[in-house]
Order: sequence, then structure tokens, then C-alpha cells
Amino acid sequence: MKFSVKSFDNKDIGEIELNDSVFGIEPRRDILARVVNWQLAKRRAGTHKVKLVGEIRGTTAKPFRQKGTGRARQGTTRAVQFRGGGDSSRSGCSKSCARFTKKSSEAWIEMRSFCQTGRGKADSRR
Repeated sequence: MKFSVKSFDNKDIGEIELNDSVFGIEPRRDILARVVNWQLAKRRAGTHKVKLVGEIRGTTAKPFRQKGTGRARQGTTRAVQFRGGGDSSRSGCSKSCARFTKKSSEAWIEMRSFCQTGRGKADSRR
């Protein structure tokens, strides 16, 4: 692949031969979508949190007596099986759950170089 080299005055200086294995890769829409999803997830504050059983407000009294009702024994209405109860094992506060694998990032870097040559449909520069 041959490209012309331009100066800061937008004049042709010469030509350069670019390797097709690096600059001849077609862009993949699935990796582009994954990159956008990852970048948006990185931008979020990550302040969301799930309340655990000990953090739920409410009474500490038993909802009904232990024996004689025919129902299963319960100690509190804040337990995970009740509506409005806490969660048992979710993470407290995390940045995001969107991950970007090493293989995908390498493919993204290769596609970016292709798009920056001007041959790609989407230009990654703004």
C-alpha cells in the first residue's frame, strides 16, 4: 500500500510504503461496538451500590412465632427471600462490568491504524 507523505503546508514530499498486514485490515463492527461500550462504561462514576441484609432498615422482631403457624420459620423480614429485603452477595460498588480483553484491544489498535490512513469508512480522529 503506497501513501503520499505531506508536509505541514499540505504539499507532497514523497511516498511511503505501508505494510498490508498492519494497515490493510478491514474494520469489524462488533469490536467497534465493544470499544464504544467499554469507553462509555469507563466514563461512568461507578457509585451504584446494593444494600446487604445488615444495611436494610426495619424491625428486628420476628414476623410470626416460631411454631404452630405451619409456615417456615423466619427470623426477620429483612432477609433476602422477602420483598424489600437485602441482597446476599452482590458487590458493593464497582466501576463497571464492561471488560475489554487483550485480544480485542489489539484488534482495535490495528483497526484504528487502518481508519487513520483514510481508507476506512469511519475515521477515528475528531
